[in-house]
Amino acid sequence: MVKSVRKSYERIRDHLQYVNTLYKPSEYWKIEAESFSYMWNASDEILERLRDHTHWISGVRSYDYKSHHSYRAKELNYQYQQLKRKSPQLAIYGEPSLLGDFGFQFKGELFNIDTLKFHESILAISLSGNLARLQNLSRPIVCEIGAGWGGFAAMFLRHVPRAQYVVVDLEPTLIFSGVYLQECFPDKSFGFFGSKDYKGTEDIIFVTAGQFASWKTSKIDLAINLVSFQEMTDLQVKCYSEELTSKNTTVLYSHNKQKSRNNSELSSVNKHFDNWPERTEQEVLEWDYSEMFEHASLSRIITTDSRIIKIMRLSVAIIEKLPDAIGLKLMSNLKLVAKPSIYNYLMTNFDDNYFRDRYRHYFFYSNLEFRIMEER
Repeated sequence: MVKSVRKSYERIRDHLQYVNTLYKPSEYWKIEAESFSYMWNASDEILERLRDHTHWISGVRSYDYKSHHSYRAKELNYQYQQLKRKSPQLAIYGEPSLLGDFGFQFKGELFNIDTLKFHESILAISLSGNLARLQNLSRPIVCEIGAGWGGFAAMFLRHVPRAQYVVVDLEPTLIFSGVYLQECFPDKSFGFFGSKDYKGTEDIIFVTAGQFASWKTSKIDLAINLVSFQEMTDLQVKCYSEELTSKNTTVLYSHNKQKSRNNSELSSVNKHFDNWPERTEQEVLEWDYSEMFEHASLSRIITTDSRIIKIMRLSVAIIEKLPDAIGLKLMSNLKLVAKPSIYNYLMTNFDDNYFRDRYRHYFFYSNLEFRIMEER
């Protein structure tokens, strides 16, 4: 294991050091990337436990899934069951138990917030009809912008194994996906855009963000961005929109908030795709993956303790009787101290116009005729 992981690591690291496109990330992501700069000189111990270090990217820690935290498995299982109920026939894959993969075990596989977030996206793609479309193609080209540590790509390729998968990301982050995916798929071929042996026909291709404009393709059947556009600058998202259009992208799938509260360089994600002929939103669950533990706890309490639901309804009734200005002031103050799931429950019942800036599933279509044919 150590020898193969070291080989995968040195291959992607040496390539990235050679490329050095000097692409400037957003200030938000520049600060994030500084936390794992040590990955440029990773030891064997770090590589063997790679997933222990991916929390810098997704915020999900292996510590929270140790045996002494097993009481939280009930909440995670609630999310698992809700997703399963949405599409019982769609397989839910856990982590492949490589490089320190972690999670609570359901049906013999490991699951965590990352895993269920990825499946939620797979489910959105399936419900929109795009998963079946790709599965019916002999060699679909899929491009993920900002693939993080590679977990979604690993899951997606189990659903669409014939796809050519193109990973576009910043150099420091490509170290993670470059190692992880090579270990997940030892029988697939890997290409590094810009390297001497690059052919362009490889099963999985790595392209740096600075190289994306130079990378050529005849088409992209599905472009994907999960929780990454929201961390970029307005100019960067705009450039991706234009590049995807020029590369003949059929559909773009985005699972993002309109902007991260920690990112001052972005005004809105979706506005940069307003020139695409059609946009649709795919509803999956009424809550965000980031709130799954809180929502599960709240749902269990509400369904099992009638006193709690009475208190919640009484709170809404009292707020509704207050003058609007006072009610809104009270709710804005409540937002500072209440759990997001509780605040959202109260606001949804209090204000009919309440719109949560939450993670939403959007599909942008470049060809209106294609969309009409798909619906038929």
